[in-house]
Amino acid sequence: MTLSHGTSLRRVPRDKNSSAGEKFFGSLGTNGTDRDRRDELTAIARTIELGGTLSVSDRLAAAAALRQALAPSKFLDRDRLVVDCLQRFYGGRRSLRDASEEMAAALRRYHATPWLRDRCATERPGRIAGGAQGAFWLILKTVDRPLSADRIRRIVGQFEVPHAMRDEFNI
Repeated sequence: MTLSHGTSLRRVPRDKNSSAGEKFFGSLGTNGTDRDRRDELTAIARTIELGGTLSVSDRLAAAAALRQALAPSKFLDRDRLVVDCLQRFYGGRRSLRDASEEMAAALRRYHATPWLRDRCATERPGRIAGGAQGAFWLILKTVDRPLSADRIRRIVGQFEVPHAMRDEFNI
């Protein structure tokens, strides 16, 4: 990439252990194309910081990256649904560990059989609308993957837990 004032940016090769970010992205199996795009966007950001002007293709790439970054995360939506389901259907006076294990087992059971029938529905089926399976339908419709009890506990830990829920789970 060449900046407007004639200076060219070159990509600096990095080995896999150069940073925690590289380790993390490498473990996710990102391919070279993703790294090339990330490097290109980093170069565009440097150009903007230095006050240079961007070409039309660079502006389009930057706009696409910003749109993607601003898009709401489906995982965040799923996590909010998980916390709500845990609070509504598995709260009671039990520990967070017991509640998350019970919810994870029920979610796995729902994913194994009824979900195979319900997944093609565009709206939540009426027969499950008010119960835990209705909440499971929403969770799996957002991200089609059952969760382990440990993952459910981590999700609950990401959110600021209201005092009422804290008391419910003896946190």
